[in-house]
Amino acid sequence: MPVLSFDARGTVAGSNLAVNTWHVQATGQPTLSEANSLMGVFKTFYDATAAYRKNAAGPIIGQRLLYWLESWWTKPVGKPGQSGYVKGFFNTEPVIVACTPATAITGTGGVDLPPQLASVVSWRTAISGRSGRGRTYLGLLGTSAMTASNVSSAFVTAANTAAANLISGVKALSILGAPPNLGVWSPTKGVIREVLSGSMDATFDTMRSRVK
Repeated sequence: MPVLSFDARGTVAGSNLAVNTWHVQATGQPTLSEANSLMGVFKTFYDATAAYRKNAAGPIIGQRLLYWLESWWTKPVGKPGQSGYVKGFFNTEPVIVACTPATAITGTGGVDLPPQLASVVSWRTAISGRSGRGRTYLGLLGTSAMTASNVSSAFVTAANTAAANLISGVKALSILGAPPNLGVWSPTKGVIREVLSGSMDATFDTMRSRVK
């Protein structure tokens, strides 16, 4: 199965960045036009929550777009920290695809919240468990994103609508004549799975990286 991978990154403070990596199931390597259309759908996702980001530029999406096949990835052996563990690696290097990065619109959400705070969209596939789920951290938040100590209900509603629209918006595109899908890439299993739903609740979280 072909995989597309790119990130969306925005400045939290100084040189500190909030970065989310996205994955898409595709039928092959996209053309420049197809790649740009894909970035546009993700820009729409981030634009839909601009009212809850701080008063600063939105994230830049797709500064580098990678294409690979699942078979190009060698799965890790064992578990991190245990004897005999071997990290996963690409046995064939991904291809860099021509793409024009897209920048989400400037936030209008007010003064910065503490930079470590983020709201979380959880993505689900047909597979339960960690390898079948993904998370997107929406950071760079402004005061409009918070009510008391929770994520504001208006932000939750906007994010859930944006998540549903992202899933359908990706599927409405065409790459080499076939619709792509928003996906969750599992490096431990070496597979990408189609996202079926996405939702955000009213609890703040801390943006962090997963150990591979």
